[in-house]
Amino acid sequence: MLLNDPPPSAGDLHFSLLGIPVRVHPMFWVIGLVLGMTGGAEESLWPILVWVIAVFLSVLVHEMGHALVIRALGVQPWITLYGMGGLTNHQGGRFRPATQILVSFAGPAAGFLLAALIIVLVVSTGHDFRIRWGWPYLVVWLIGGFSKPGVEELCNDLLFVNIWWGILNLLPIFPLDGGRITNEVLNITYPRGALRVTLWISLVVATAMAATGLTSHPVQLFRVLLFGSLAYSNFQLLGLAAGGRRW
Repeated sequence: MLLNDPPPSAGDLHFSLLGIPVRVHPMFWVIGLVLGMTGGAEESLWPILVWVIAVFLSVLVHEMGHALVIRALGVQPWITLYGMGGLTNHQGGRFRPATQILVSFAGPAAGFLLAALIIVLVVSTGHDFRIRWGWPYLVVWLIGGFSKPGVEELCNDLLFVNIWWGILNLLPIFPLDGGRITNEVLNITYPRGALRVTLWISLVVATAMAATGLTSHPVQLFRVLLFGSLAYSNFQLLGLAAGGRRW
């Protein structure tokens, strides 16, 4: 959800995965903890820590999906995890619209692949796997037979983040991957006004998503804040684009 790398901080965590540099900003852990604490009335710290681990693994896999495709195209990427998401950036290399669509879709695809792998492992090891429909989510339960504490919670959290955050990330809202894909499709079909049309679509969809959070019972405050901020950022970008300024 970032446009640019956040400034370095003393609390940054640095490591390399498959030859790709990764930086984790302290705000990533802070937001993860806040989301874990607001997700339900937990009486212990353990479910919150499991949630943070699941978010870290899921976002890292998502960004690795982008990064591996970028590297396969001959460009060196790096990953930054910050706030509620991450950013895969690269130095040099300008991709054609069709190639950029592939790069953008690779992130959610990596998350869906991880979710599928978890389901296969759960079923193949004899544990009970059930899917039940419920608004506003397709709720996934993994029930019974887990001998180690936290494994069931970790599987549930990993499935939730990789499936539902992956779907939300494909909404046509800039700068989410779906918004970037929308912009590149328009660059192919309507290049002259692609950016402005993308931002208008993003503004409308983000506003609608924020409105659904307000009309839910109870009010989905996280959804309102997330999509409300995205709607506002697209509104600002529309102003910059109208003034002919770069952003």
